[in-house]
Amino acid sequence: ILSVTNGTVSTGPVTGFYGGGYANIALGNNLSVETGLYYSTKGYAITGSYSIKGINILSANASASLHSSYIELPLLLKADFNGLQVFAGPQLSYLTGANVKTKAGVLGINLYRGNIDVSNQINRWDAGITGGIGYQFTNGIRITGSYERGLAKLDAGQNTKSYNQGFKIGAGMSF
Repeated sequence: ILSVTNGTVSTGPVTGFYGGGYANIALGNNLSVETGLYYSTKGYAITGSYSIKGINILSANASASLHSSYIELPLLLKADFNGLQVFAGPQLSYLTGANVKTKAGVLGINLYRGNIDVSNQINRWDAGITGGIGYQFTNGIRITGSYERGLAKLDAGQNTKSYNQGFKIGAGMSF
C-alpha cells in the first residue's frame, strides 16, 4: 500500500520513556549477568497529506500513532573494560496497554482527534533480543545506548509483519 502513495504517506518512530531497576551479578573480573525490571513505552507513527500542486492551502492531512507500554525483563551478559561496557541478551516483554491516537484536518484546521484502545489487537507477550554499549563512571553513574528487536509479531491476529524494535538511550546509578 505504501509503495503506491507516491510519497504522500510516511512512517516513523515515536519518542518514549523507560525506567526501572536492575541487579548485576559478577561472574569474574570483567564479566557479569544483569537482569532488571523496566517500564517502557514504544510505538510508531503514520502520517499522510494530500495537496493540489501549487495550491497548498487546499491540503488535507491525517496522522495516526501507536503508543504502547510494556513491563520488560531483560537477562544480559555484560563485559566491562575499565568502565566501557558491552552487553547483549534476551528480553521478555508484557504489554500493559496500547492506544492509537489519530487526527485529521483540511485547510489547516483540525477536524478530528481520537484515541482508541487497541490493547486486545496486540500480542500481550513479546520475546526479543537486545544489545548495546555503555560507560560506568567510578562514582556509579552510567550511560547506555542499546537496540532491541522483538521476535513476536505485534498483531495478535498475525496478519502483518510488524515487530517491536527501537533504540534506547539511558542514564542510571549503581549503588
